[in-house]
Amino acid sequence: MSSAISPAAVNRSLSNGISVLVSGSGVGGLYTAMECWRRGCDVRIFERTKARVTTGLYHRTPALYTTFRADSFQGDSFSIGPSAMNSFKNWPWMQERSKEIGYQPMAARHMQTGQRITEPFDFAEMLGIKVPIYRQSRPKFHGMMLEQMASIGLTVEYDKEVVDYFEDEASDRAGVVLKDGSRFEADLVVAADGLRSPSWQLVAGKPVPARSSGDAIFRVAYPVELALADPMIAERFPLQPDGRSVIELWNG
Repeated sequence: MSSAISPAAVNRSLSNGISVLVSGSGVGGLYTAMECWRRGCDVRIFERTKARVTTGLYHRTPALYTTFRADSFQGDSFSIGPSAMNSFKNWPWMQERSKEIGYQPMAARHMQTGQRITEPFDFAEMLGIKVPIYRQSRPKFHGMMLEQMASIGLTVEYDKEVVDYFEDEASDRAGVVLKDGSRFEADLVVAADGLRSPSWQLVAGKPVPARSSGDAIFRVAYPVELALADPMIAERFPLQPDGRSVIELWNG
């Protein structure tokens, strides 16, 4: 775990009297809620799932991975760039913890034939920047955020599915309607509930349904110690001398 920095060591502004309601407890929804809280807002977070889905994420014993629920590993991975990392200066514990659970990958380009056309290079070089780029496991990152939130007393209210959004111009308020028919208002409502969010009816004036591309992709992530225990995997995807992995980029 992170050094001697306490997760509760966060400088919060005085209360500003603004109420914020966030629908959706993914990475975007949680960080929005946390920043609003840090700036002095009163925050509530609604989530449609019945419970958190990132349990058991800090276990590193290989045998324990087989005991996790299937939904414990919701999501795959994503990169954290300079702007996001810079915002962590306001969250000292997360700033350190995100570096501990993240990694700095290398990348190599390949032809469709499989021929490697570049030697592994630092991932940040591809983006033309000189600061580190961290690749994060989404479940671990999400678990880190929930741990940070727990330390400051900010909680997610589960089993609250938002089915509609509304605005009241006369009162300068906005709100949501839950599946059970209950209504909640706030000064600011943030729709962070994904591409099928019912907020499109209010924002765009009509529903904006997701459209199939006709393609499908299968992604899976394994702990590196389990993957490299397979001789074929270890031979095909060797680590670099410094222990870093290589992301393969293929043209086509």
